[in-house]
Amino acid sequence: MNFSLPQSRNGRLAAIFLAILGIALADWATGSEIRVYPFYFLPIALAAYALGRNAAISTSLLCTGVWVVTKLLDGTQFSSVTVWIWNSAAQAVAFLLVGILVSQVRESLERERESARTDSLTGLLNSRAFYERAPALVGLCRREHRPIAIAYIDLDRFKTVNDAHGHKRGDETLRIVAEVMKANLRNTDLLARFGGDEFGLLLPYAYPDLAEATLERIRLSIESRMRAEACDVTASIGAVSYSDAPDSLEEMIQAADSLMYSAKETGRNRVRVKVIDGRPNGTGRN
Repeated sequence: MNFSLPQSRNGRLAAIFLAILGIALADWATGSEIRVYPFYFLPIALAAYALGRNAAISTSLLCTGVWVVTKLLDGTQFSSVTVWIWNSAAQAVAFLLVGILVSQVRESLERERESARTDSLTGLLNSRAFYERAPALVGLCRREHRPIAIAYIDLDRFKTVNDAHGHKRGDETLRIVAEVMKANLRNTDLLARFGGDEFGLLLPYAYPDLAEATLERIRLSIESRMRAEACDVTASIGAVSYSDAPDSLEEMIQAADSLMYSAKETGRNRVRVKVIDGRPNGTGRN
């Protein structure tokens, strides 16, 4: 039988509370001869990993209080109040240390997971993250029969920036372009740097007119900002707009990539959008 915590925060809190209650009842029922308190580390670790540091601290203090109450109820005797205070404090410290250590492990894993999916230069998603997240958006649009557009963006004359001014200027140019693109997108859009000066963009729930207007706004914004930076870089953008999302993400990317090269070959600094009515084998128009 597989065990998993509920997905919602309230559900997880309820599960952790019930675990503490169950351990407390077992602790009380077994008396002072059988040591049950190590089991309190389980809900503390769960709270730390599932809910974070603050939840770990709260759960540790709650477990300490519950442990003290169960010891009082089962008739545990110590020689003095000072011993009670010392043992309670020691128990609290042990619980807190475990909770904080587990929460630190969780935070470290989250940072590593995030850094593995983030482009360190621009702060955008990297290609790995794009390929992980995009299928869910494509599948959602397909199930709901909603439109979706995908774009491939390549910077024009970017190599000349590195050659003439060095990689530091080139890196700064990429960061500026990333900021410009993000400023022209919705929260639901998926933007990633594929590598070098190439970017991928997924626009869910975007009808052809909206997709084309968004991409043209991005192109003009990049051109304007680069001109202000005394830089000759522009963007060639190829995109495919689907009225019904296809099954293959790779096929979508390849189609957008092909249109991007077409934009470059016909003069650069332009947007080429192809509209596909229906599945990939359906009709299309430029």
